[in-house]
Amino acid sequence: MTVHTLKTWPEPFEAIKAGVKTFEFRRDDGRNFQPGDTLILDEWRPDKQKFTGDSVTVRVGFVVRGPDFGVPDGYVVMALTRAWVGRGDDDGWAVGHICGEGLSAYARLLGPDGDA
Repeated sequence: MTVHTLKTWPEPFEAIKAGVKTFEFRRDDGRNFQPGDTLILDEWRPDKQKFTGDSVTVRVGFVVRGPDFGVPDGYVVMALTRAWVGRGDDDGWAVGHICGEGLSAYARLLGPDGDA
């Protein structure tokens, strides 16, 4: 399982954060997204060319790569399960509220050493 950090524009970011958008459509750029991978989605403001500091961590479920099932060649669609929503503080620790499966999901993301 791999952790991918991805830039996400405000509208899809807010939809994922709210639990309304449960998939991600991305260019299949060699990251080799797989079920079980973790995506850290960092909100990006293209109008200001900067990150907001908000992030959502999600787990990848089912993956469809183009050209299967109408997905364009060179693209991937991933089913998402939310795990954590937060804002990084000055020490880099995520603070916020636990989503989805709750504290046990966050603990699994951290791993045995307590860091992602």
